[in-house]
Amino acid sequence: MLWIERTPRYPGYRPVYDLPGRQGVPVLVDSARRPLTPARVRAIKRWPSAGDVVTFTAHVGNRGGADAPAWEHVWHVDGRLAARGVLKTAHRRGQNVTVSFRWRWQPGRHTIRFTADPLFKVRDLSLHNNTREDATDAWSLVWAVDRATYASFNRVRNFLGTRSFEDWAQWHVDHMNRLFDVSPTPWSRLGAHGSAPETQETGPEGRRRWAGSRAVSGALSQSNRPGAGRPAPSGWRPRIRCDRVIVLDEVEDAWTRALGREPLDAGYDGGWVFGRRADCTEWAASVDWGLIHEWGHQLGLTDLYALDRPGFQNLVEDERGDPLLLGRLSDLAGTMMHGHGPTLFSPECMGALITQQGRRRGYYGDHYYCTPRETVLEIRDSLGRPVPGARLEFWQDRNGEYRGRPVFAGTTDSKGWFRLPNRPAPAITTDGGYTQRDNPFGRIDVVGPGNVLFARIRARGHTAHTWLEITELNLAFWMGARGRAVLIRRTRIPPAGAPAAPAGVAVETLRRAFTLRWSPVPGAAAYRVHVGDSDGTHWRILANVERGRTELAGELPDGQLHRFRVAALDGRGVEGAWSREARALRLVRPWGLVVLPDGRRLLRDAGFGQALLFRADGSVVGPVGSVHHHFEGSYDVAVGPDGRILSAKWGDGYDPNPGFRVQDSGLNLVVDYRRPEGSEPGRVRRPMGIAADADGRIFLADTGNNRVQEFTASGEFVQVIGEGELRQPMKPALDRAGRLYVADSGNNRVAVYERDAGGRWVLRRSLTDGIKEPVCVAVDSQDRVFVSTNRVAGVYMFQGDKITWKYEGTPGLRLTGPRGLAFDGRGNLLVVDEATLRIWSIPLP
Repeated sequence: MLWIERTPRYPGYRPVYDLPGRQGVPVLVDSARRPLTPARVRAIKRWPSAGDVVTFTAHVGNRGGADAPAWEHVWHVDGRLAARGVLKTAHRRGQNVTVSFRWRWQPGRHTIRFTADPLFKVRDLSLHNNTREDATDAWSLVWAVDRATYASFNRVRNFLGTRSFEDWAQWHVDHMNRLFDVSPTPWSRLGAHGSAPETQETGPEGRRRWAGSRAVSGALSQSNRPGAGRPAPSGWRPRIRCDRVIVLDEVEDAWTRALGREPLDAGYDGGWVFGRRADCTEWAASVDWGLIHEWGHQLGLTDLYALDRPGFQNLVEDERGDPLLLGRLSDLAGTMMHGHGPTLFSPECMGALITQQGRRRGYYGDHYYCTPRETVLEIRDSLGRPVPGARLEFWQDRNGEYRGRPVFAGTTDSKGWFRLPNRPAPAITTDGGYTQRDNPFGRIDVVGPGNVLFARIRARGHTAHTWLEITELNLAFWMGARGRAVLIRRTRIPPAGAPAAPAGVAVETLRRAFTLRWSPVPGAAAYRVHVGDSDGTHWRILANVERGRTELAGELPDGQLHRFRVAALDGRGVEGAWSREARALRLVRPWGLVVLPDGRRLLRDAGFGQALLFRADGSVVGPVGSVHHHFEGSYDVAVGPDGRILSAKWGDGYDPNPGFRVQDSGLNLVVDYRRPEGSEPGRVRRPMGIAADADGRIFLADTGNNRVQEFTASGEFVQVIGEGELRQPMKPALDRAGRLYVADSGNNRVAVYERDAGGRWVLRRSLTDGIKEPVCVAVDSQDRVFVSTNRVAGVYMFQGDKITWKYEGTPGLRLTGPRGLAFDGRGNLLVVDEATLRIWSIPLP
């Protein structure tokens, strides 16, 4: 049994989202892309009418090793026998045959089941694939399959024990329907009296959790109109079915080839293309969880991971003016549309589907429009009591970032309530669906941007943070809070009269060890140290520190960025306000370092996919810049005269080609020079160091090719430098006069080049004086040359051709892996030490 199709078919919805002046708004249009009037939309027939004659056609294939004799078959409607018959001729091996059944349409949920050989009279390789049952109100899918893929599936044994593409694919249909039956719905969260639940957070950056029932303004609606915020229909769960399988020699532009139009126009609720794969042995033997996720999109469900917010996007400034870099994982993580795998659909997704009973597919994400008329955040302190007078500020992501001024702000009232303003949004009512009104998010973007608000909460000397995503409002709406939803945030704001926040919190690191220090708080009975993960999403108690001690030593936990905050405890054990954050990085392979014009520092660590930002005083800010720029596979970093950031690249998991990258001062990618590895001019191999001159020209240490290459500021190749003269050049640098210095590691020297009259670089002299394996070279404002060396770990200063100063560490702590060098502008030399995993600050002579 392959599939059951139903005819006639009627179109679904195919809105467009790019009409001029209505971008991002779903609009139904005619063939000339003119918006349809509501009357024309209502006139389009999308389901059979009661009493219409419809035809169900069962497609049956013989995938066995021999011809089969004629077999009996039966049709059942709602479990009752409706028709029976016998195939008139033998069923040849490899042949597909069809059997039809006519039925007068009845609205609502009914089931149609076809069974071939119901009494098992025919010898069969499998007795489990002779029947198929579909719900009449199921949403229909059409599949296009590459012929080579189809043939391979029909040759190899799948995880069901058969050799059939349809058996394998239909298992996914059946399992998706089972998931619809067992996944939680918004209404499964309702209390005994049908009241909607509150939401809470475990801490200022903690995950939200559902916390029982609480009355919320807005009576439950009993309307049957989709999107009316009604409770779950009694016993109804969504269903999908396969309506047709089309095998094509070429699946490029499959729907034009097979249907002459898009599946939604052709009467299906979605279409899926299975591309070419010559050998489907592994595919057939495995469950394709991603397939169920993608079919969810065909039903209009969104990618819930689009509601995640990585820390690098959060550039809201902290008290020091540095980016907070706080991120969050959607509360719907771990469900099918957030990722995929052996997991359930989220209550958000089930609410979206269940409130669209009887509505054809085609709209995408318009269930986000379901928001209460009023949304209230109730702020509670660490004891669960309301916090009046708390100051709230909200940011919304624009262009992928949270930054600048808040979009709105305010103060909680005597009940701890803050009423979020309803911001202007286009008035939209989708056909048979939902209405968008003014709401706290403004225009709702169904693909994710703008649908998560970030909030800072300040009260009683404590700063907390929280997030609000559109799905919270959707769930509250569906559970009955159509008029007002009260969403509770339980924070770590201390109760009135609790101890003040400790000041002067700072952390130092040496290799994996850290030491955290803070100033004493008068009257404190003890202290509690909390540690947060890289994005500040989860916090845990690291230690309780006894009275009189203001220091904690330990080893950095696993992970990259660690956030420490300290609170004082009173004599009853009540925790006071949290301190400002002190951050520490667990470095892996630190190498290149630059000081920015404002005094802050950027470190390049080969173990991180982002640049690492430090304040001018050396304290940690954290990883900055998009992870999508892929800094992994690079060692050195430099800054140009215009503030642009340069980095050498070995290649990464997304692009194996070496070269270099240039970013603007906001770390946005502007030049990506990548070429296949090679020795031709303009090609590089394992480049280590990079630098820029006063005109912005770029110099790249082409280490694997034993040379340096020059490029224009825009990334165009200029010339090769030092061919046949250099061995393992590690780092270029330039002085004020434009001379080029190269840490020539294999020749145990710094090679000094000058331009000739024709602009070519000529080797003028070498700085040696006994140095071994120079790694980095830097020239200060007095044209003194500083060199870090690997063989005898240390930093040396050349004046002329002689070393006049050296630094190898202190008696208690030696430099053991000096790498990058920079000047902080305060009279100190900064040295990156790969072995001690820290940046040393050394007073200049």
